[in-house]
Amino acid sequence: MKLSSFLTVALALASAAAVNAQIVTHTGGTVAAQGVAVTPAFDTLVAGGVVGTSLIGYGVDYSFGGTEALFNDPPYAIGGVSNSGTVDLLTGVDGRIVVLDSLAQGLTDYVSVIAGFADPGTLRLSAYDSAHNLIASVFSGEDLDPITIDLHGVFDIAYFSVTTPGQDTFGVRSVSINTPIAANVPVPEPSTYALLGSLVLGVAVWARRRAVR
Repeated sequence: MKLSSFLTVALALASAAAVNAQIVTHTGGTVAAQGVAVTPAFDTLVAGGVVGTSLIGYGVDYSFGGTEALFNDPPYAIGGVSNSGTVDLLTGVDGRIVVLDSLAQGLTDYVSVIAGFADPGTLRLSAYDSAHNLIASVFSGEDLDPITIDLHGVFDIAYFSVTTPGQDTFGVRSVSINTPIAANVPVPEPSTYALLGSLVLGVAVWARRRAVR
């Protein structure tokens, strides 16, 4: 392969990685802007109050698993709906990662949430792969600090959940994810890019030596 062709391939791979390195964020206010009805906290779910698929443009499908509703405490936040149909602020919130503006399964390497004023250590963010295996979980820190799982370039997160093992009331105010990729698209590991850089350097040195002969 010519050096110019090799470099073209390398740059294409790097560009593809850069496209996926954009954080997408939605909030309770985003849900309200989508026209989802507001359900009072600690009350029965109102008609039209289901978050559902209203946020697939932000890479998250809330029609997966349990039911989520929008409430205003204030501010707007997403809360889980119990089996009795009540937004009790104790039921977990779960989402499925999707390709932007679609229901196709997506994968990301980064999820970060801000969830209410719960005490430190009472909330848990969990991330799962496409087979629903737990990848990682982390507990909340100080009030309103983001709870974050970052796999640093390993796009394995297909689902996430926010729960309260400490039984403290909460609502999810914002969710940030790295732009999802389609689940069937392989992504090079970070070490692959390091190897690619070494190969580019090696080819460049080889080409220079040939040129001076």
